[in-house]
Amino acid sequence: MLKRLEHAGKKNHFDIVQSHERIAGCDIFRAGDGVHRRWLLQRQKILPRWKGRWLFYDRYHRYVMNAEQQMYADPALKQVICNSQMVKKEIIADFGLSADKISVIYNAIDHNVFVPATNSQKTALKNTV
Repeated sequence: MLKRLEHAGKKNHFDIVQSHERIAGCDIFRAGDGVHRRWLLQRQKILPRWKGRWLFYDRYHRYVMNAEQQMYADPALKQVICNSQMVKKEIIADFGLSADKISVIYNAIDHNVFVPATNSQKTALKNTV
């Protein structure tokens, strides 16, 4: 994948290379999944002890953590977009990125469609169950 990205970049002139995947060489990264190592630490808490330890030896998870490390260390990376302050803080702590390189843009919710149920609606729903 990275080879194809490099080839496309040499063949064409792009103003911005934006990615949702952990790929070194992108200008903008959308960190929608958070920091993989932090996710593994949370996952480890709910697994049996031996499985939790194994997560960090698994080849796939090592690959993802390595890809993250390479991407965040790449000088081409200009901006990271997160959907929470928690993820922003984790990226700063784990990869040493400066806070000014990270923007938080919260996922949007259509408040006209997703309206919390009223007490009467909750009661009516409970009565149908």
